[in-house]
Amino acid sequence: MTIYLPALRRCSLFHNMADETILKLCQCLGGTIRQYPRGTILLLAGQPVNSAGIVLTGQLHAEQQTLGGEHIIVANHTAGSLFGDILMSGSRLSPVTLTATTNLTVLYFAMETILGDCGQHCQCHLQLRQNLLVGISEKFWAQQKKIGYLSMPSLRRKLLSYLLDQRTTDSDLDIFLPYNREELASYLGVNRSALSRELGRLQKEGILTFHKRQITILDLSRLLTQLSR
Repeated sequence: MTIYLPALRRCSLFHNMADETILKLCQCLGGTIRQYPRGTILLLAGQPVNSAGIVLTGQLHAEQQTLGGEHIIVANHTAGSLFGDILMSGSRLSPVTLTATTNLTVLYFAMETILGDCGQHCQCHLQLRQNLLVGISEKFWAQQKKIGYLSMPSLRRKLLSYLLDQRTTDSDLDIFLPYNREELASYLGVNRSALSRELGRLQKEGILTFHKRQITILDLSRLLTQLSR
């Protein structure tokens, strides 16, 4: 398990925990590690969610099918991401399909082990449950943000609002996107070609420049003016 510590440290479930505490909890919780080749479907929409997973290596997407048959990316999970925690705690069937977009390694924990106790009344178990609640709250607000993007009337507003939210600080003008062009279009619920054209227009207008997943904001004041119209 030690080789996966870099990913475990980034996981919200182990926030503010020392390495030895993380390793102790992983042993106490009795997790199961599974590996998947790229393209594997881990979970189909409509199936029960019996455990939460932590991505140790690789990446997976959570996708939801619309009434029109389109597949929209709901979330992107990379190393350190926790998934299945909200659905697992609610004992609901999954509304999304989980697919490995790269070779993938996942650590699974059962619900009862996360919410239960080892019998030794360890402080770390209390912190684990507190971290779980905080993580669920953060995911709720992230989902509210996405609903906000989808409800915006124009592609430009969706895109610029999303880019602003990807900045780590107010002064940060360089953004590395978690999605490629097709995936970003799916996440925002727009046409890929239309998204590419809009990026091209924004570049011609001198508002930003881009190369693959790298976006650099050139004129933040103009970008903000676009959103205020």
